Amino acid sequence: MIFIDTNIVIDYLKNNARLKGYDFEGLFINDIVVMGLYQGARNKSDLAFIKKEIKA
Repeated sequence: MIFIDTNIVIDYLKNNARLKGYDFEGLFINDIVVMGLYQGARNKSDLAFIKKEIKA
C-alpha cells in the first residue's frame, strides 16, 4: 500500500505534465489529505470536482 501526499494529488488533479506516464492505480490518500483538498477548494464547483475525482 502506497500513500501519496497532498501536493502530488493536487498536481494530479491539475493534470500536471510532470506526472504523465505514472500509474496511479493502487495508490491511496488518507483522510488528512482529503480534508486538505476540501479545505483548499475555492468554490462549490471546485469541491464537487475534487469529490468526484477522488472517488474514481
